[in-house]
Amino acid sequence: MNATVDFETRPDRHTVFAPCELSLAACELQATRLRSWALIRGETITGLPFLRLRAGGETEVHLPVAGTIAPHSQVGVTAEETPESTLAVVHDVAFGSLPNVLQEVGARIAADHSPVGAAEFHPAGREAWKIGTLAWPVREAPGVDSRVAISA
Repeated sequence: MNATVDFETRPDRHTVFAPCELSLAACELQATRLRSWALIRGETITGLPFLRLRAGGETEVHLPVAGTIAPHSQVGVTAEETPESTLAVVHDVAFGSLPNVLQEVGARIAADHSPVGAAEFHPAGREAWKIGTLAWPVREAPGVDSRVAISA
């Protein structure tokens, strides 16, 4: 598999999240539930939902929010604050190819760029979960706004 990895800076952010299985329907449903929770509670939504893909196959849907309302654990929604970080990103990844890209490209990024957290899948748009950007927070990067071609 050949891929082009870009390096970008992600600003700090607040999210609320809930676990889900890695299926298109489950992710879309969980994103809708998180948006509903935020609207009902009066929380300000600041961005589009995305997936956090943890080791061991755990998947979480995250919704960027202002961070003014603390969720109650009884409803299955958790809050998180993430500091600014550098990301290694691969654009135009199909949702259906996530496991393959995570394994092949993720291994190369791990070897060359010292990831410091779980990968994230950012869908192309609010209703377009079928394609998006896969991102890894990394410690080592050749420089923000740089590009590296890899063959995995």
